[in-house]
Amino acid sequence: MNYSARKFAELTGVTIKALRHYEQRGLLTPHRNATGYRRYSLYDLQRLEQILALKSLGLPLAHISPLAKAPDVAALRTQRARLADARARIDGAIAALDRIANADDPAAALRRFVMNTSWERWEQKRRDASEGISRPPDRVSASRRTLFHDIAAALESGGLSEDAVRSLRRRWDALLDAETCGQADVKTALARVLHLRTHWPDGVKRYVAAMYEMEPEAWERVAQFIDTESRSD
Repeated sequence: MNYSARKFAELTGVTIKALRHYEQRGLLTPHRNATGYRRYSLYDLQRLEQILALKSLGLPLAHISPLAKAPDVAALRTQRARLADARARIDGAIAALDRIANADDPAAALRRFVMNTSWERWEQKRRDASEGISRPPDRVSASRRTLFHDIAAALESGGLSEDAVRSLRRRWDALLDAETCGQADVKTALARVLHLRTHWPDGVKRYVAAMYEMEPEAWERVAQFIDTESRSD
C-alpha cells in the first residue's frame, strides 16, 4: 500500500515539512511515481516509527541513521550520560525554584541564588583557566588553623565549662592581636567579615573551610562560637 505525502502525514501525525527533512537527512527514502510525486510505503511507516522512537531518547538526527541499522552501545551510553546530566540540571533548577518560592523572604532567597550561581560560574572559569597548573592549596596560618581545630574538638565534646570558654576566647583574642598588631579598627573589620558569613556564597564557605582543613559544617560551628563570644563583650 502506498500513500501520498499528505495522506502519510495525516496517518502518522508528522508534518510534511518534517517528512521532507527526514528525507533530506537520508532517514526516509520514499519512492517517486511516474509523475514525480512521493509515495510512502509500509516500510517507510516502519522506518518513521523507528526514527520517532529514537528521537524520543533525545538523540540528534545525525545519530539516528547508524543506530537504526545496528545498536551502538557506546553511543547509547553516551546519550544516557547526557540525559542524566540534563536531569541533574533540571532537578537542581526545580529545587532552587522551590527554595526561592517557599522562603520567608523570596527576594533575599533570589539574591542568594544569584550570588551562589555567579560564584560557581566564575569558579568554573577559574578551574578551566588553571587546568594543568599545579600549585599548593591555599591555607591560613598554622596557629589559626590549630585554634579552629581545638575549638571544633571542644565543641564536639559538648558541655564547655566557663573556664574552657574563657580560655578559648583568650587564645582567639591573642591570635587577633598578633595578626593585626593590636589595631582595634582592623580587629573590628575582621569581626564584621566573620559576622557577615551568612551572606557568603556557599562556594566561598566551602573554600574558606578548606583553607582551615575542615568540613564546612565544622568550620561554621567554630565561626558561630567565635562570633557569639566576640559579640558578647
